[in-house]
Amino acid sequence: MSIPMPGEQVRGSKTGKPIMALLDLLGRTWALGIVWQLSQGRQPLENYNNAVNKFRPAY
Repeated sequence: MSIPMPGEQVRGSKTGKPIMALLDLLGRTWALGIVWQLSQGRQPLENYNNAVNKFRPAY
């Protein structure tokens, strides 16, 4: 699976606008959970690890 790039067709968008490429990248992984946790302010690394495990998709 390739990394979505602005200007190329991505999931949900034929135009590949930068915001759509970003949403495709965040939506396909648990990266959105990481961004959410980082937005909550400084925390010990263990808190991040525990929280990210909740967002990790089950394959």
